[in-house]
Amino acid sequence: MITRTNFGSFLIVCVVATLLFAANRSSSQQNSPSCTTTPPGSSALTMDPAMQACIDAGTPGEMQAWLCESVGTWTGNCTMWTTELAAPTIHPCTFVMTSVFGGRYVRHTMKCEMPDNMGMLDGVGIYAYDNTAKQFQLSWIDNMSTAILSGTGERSSDGKIMNWTFRYIDPATKKLTTMRELVTRTGPDSSTIEMFGPDTTTGKEYRIMRMDLKRTVCDAVAFNSSGTPPTQ
Repeated sequence: MITRTNFGSFLIVCVVATLLFAANRSSSQQNSPSCTTTPPGSSALTMDPAMQACIDAGTPGEMQAWLCESVGTWTGNCTMWTTELAAPTIHPCTFVMTSVFGGRYVRHTMKCEMPDNMGMLDGVGIYAYDNTAKQFQLSWIDNMSTAILSGTGERSSDGKIMNWTFRYIDPATKKLTTMRELVTRTGPDSSTIEMFGPDTTTGKEYRIMRMDLKRTVCDAVAFNSSGTPPTQ
């Protein structure tokens, strides 16, 4: 878990590494003769390992490019079950997926009518791939909760299925609970999202929700064909 303390330490390491690299570069430029011969295949400056680690951690690549493949506007229907044996309700829903911070994250906004006259659900999520932890991550907030839902994901080898796992305190039982979300790319512009959680009465896992989505607007992705951000 990233705490305020060790995250602050991480930022300090990055800043210090940057300053040291700049200082070393300035010193070498001032003290070195104007006609210094560098052996073939070597570099006049050596990147500080801490600085290089920070650069690697913050550089988007293949996994961020994969997340950005979902950028665009998606519309469809959301089918919900309030309990395992309840009759389903079906409501229209809209997703807008946007690449942010130079393709490092994907922001997800959602609007969907909820059952039993609960009103409109407005939610915002951030999808990421942590280069250091080698892990997909997701954080979610909405207008029907005061909690931040956080989860981690595992992608299938063919890149078509993402299985998210969330741990949270269930408002009804006040117990730590696990919920799963299965995202399946059924085509270039079609996708299904299924959520599974425990029935509050039986404790048995059941499908809470299913969304069948089609991409109606395909926005430009902030990556080129090599999987790296384009030159600004």
